[in-house]
Amino acid sequence: MIIMTRPLGRYLLIALFGVAAHASAATLYSFEQLQATSQPQPPPAAIRTALAESEAAKLRDCQQQLGASDEQMASYFTAVKVDLGGATPPALLVLPTKYCYAFIGARAISFWLFLNAPAQPPKLVMSGRREALQVLDSSSHGLPDLAVFYGSKSIQYQYDGERYTSTSE
Repeated sequence: MIIMTRPLGRYLLIALFGVAAHASAATLYSFEQLQATSQPQPPPAAIRTALAESEAAKLRDCQQQLGASDEQMASYFTAVKVDLGGATPPALLVLPTKYCYAFIGARAISFWLFLNAPAQPPKLVMSGRREALQVLDSSSHGLPDLAVFYGSKSIQYQYDGERYTSTSE
């Protein structure tokens, strides 16, 4: 046990606790910042196929709005690895790469969060249209809780074993 009797020692101890607390802080993924700074990484083929099916009408609308070829639209989405911590399966955050009103609003950007475990098909566990996603320190059913942000509003989500569901709406 360390006992600090000098004020400087106490301040040092407080600073160390502050650094330790900061190290376990939640991770924030700002969609606009990710689009601007990250090199586009195409999602795996299975995810591209799933999005092409589920978002077909919006993709056609974007293709027309952008005047893009089929080949260009094949790389419309980008995938960003999301650290869910621990022994959880890898996750991919999928975002559009170019402005199109079907997927991007004034500040809100459509997103899809997939679990991408090896030797299994990707599993969509969350989707929406917000500004940012935060991986929280708490967890439910083996995956960390999440929060999404739009302006000053945040909504928290917990994994129910199949999907993330809102705890605050």
